[in-house]
Amino acid sequence: PDSSDMRIFLANCYMETNQVNDAINIFQEILDKDHENIVAIKELAKIYFNSNQKRSAMKMYKRLDGFLESNLEKAKNKAKIAEIHIEFSEFNEAIEQYQEILDIYPGDLEVKKRLIELYNAIGDYNAVIEVANELADDHSKDETGLWALLMLMNAYKSMKDYEQALHFANLIKAHSMVNKNEIQGDIAQILLAEGKVDESIELLKSLLIEEPWNIEVAKTLVKSYEAKEDFDAAISIYEKMLNAVKTDDIKKVHFEMSNLYANRAVNAFSKGDNDNCFKYFTSALKYCDTNPDVYYRLANINRAIKSFKEAILNYKKAIELDLKNPDYYYDISECYGEMGSVYEQKAALMESLKLDPLNSRANYKFGVMYESQNDQNNAMIYVKKAVELDENFVEAKHKLALMLEHVGDKEQAIKLYKEILVLEPDNQEVLNNLEMLK
Repeated sequence: PDSSDMRIFLANCYMETNQVNDAINIFQEILDKDHENIVAIKELAKIYFNSNQKRSAMKMYKRLDGFLESNLEKAKNKAKIAEIHIEFSEFNEAIEQYQEILDIYPGDLEVKKRLIELYNAIGDYNAVIEVANELADDHSKDETGLWALLMLMNAYKSMKDYEQALHFANLIKAHSMVNKNEIQGDIAQILLAEGKVDESIELLKSLLIEEPWNIEVAKTLVKSYEAKEDFDAAISIYEKMLNAVKTDDIKKVHFEMSNLYANRAVNAFSKGDNDNCFKYFTSALKYCDTNPDVYYRLANINRAIKSFKEAILNYKKAIELDLKNPDYYYDISECYGEMGSVYEQKAALMESLKLDPLNSRANYKFGVMYESQNDQNNAMIYVKKAVELDENFVEAKHKLALMLEHVGDKEQAIKLYKEILVLEPDNQEVLNNLEMLK
């Protein structure tokens, strides 16, 4: 049939019989002839979204945006676009859509909450504070106001402004709907971060008397004792807890005890006490022999004392227990590098980059490896990426400047050397290189 109405009817029949591709083809043919057919655009957007073709769905929703007249429809459409951007971790683009919704409906509470969450995700804490303050003022006595105060407290904690974080924690404590013990735990964490360890300990001890089974409170108290290097007191907290928790939680306490003993082992090693270091690692594994981080940290110690075979065994055990941790692959690649095992080093580094492509160190190492193989093009690509990912990465900047010198781009090399001197004004090698270029 030639009429759009009949073809749309046919496409919907295909959808009812689950012949999705046939329906898509018909709607696409309609749009090829009639670029402004809103029904076809809407249906295609819906089909693509429901069949998990989110990029194609987003194109259709954005195309639809210019044809919508109702404010409500516009807002719903923008929310859909934002939702897809969030799925792809495109938070800035999602923020733009939500801000446009607020231009239409300035009082939309849910949109403001989503914006706060997105600002938090990208680390724009000043924006979090601006919007959350507005919600806290407008909803001071309800759940939304309490939620906004929590976001404010956490934003200031992330900014390491502990005075303001404590101010909002106390406002939360005074809120009628708050769990008093939970916020007391937050206050103790802030005190600990401020360096007020003894105050933190006293507060947490009183909380643990009220809730002897509360593992999160115990963990914070243990951190406080660790800050004072009072490991015996920290261990006693968990030992007492074993008598208070349910049977199902004993494994959780054992897991935390294994972390604590691993911390103690690393602390002993930092003081040159290798015998106790390995004794504490043995205790850590006794409490939980499936804790990958214990094997990883033990491997780091093995590597530090040049026991490479033991280090490789323990890195491999950590990876076996947690296949998704990029740090494990990165450090085993470093260990292979120190052993001169280039093939294994490259394979492990590749796995690390697959899991965390934004790791500046891993990108830099790949660049250095390519340079050692005289592949200057790939070497520069990876070293440049490392610098883009971390503008304070002096070693990578220095390497890139040398590479640029080598290819004759003196202007960019000088620019990088000057950037390094902002970070390290007394870097003599860079000063010498800069002088020679001038």
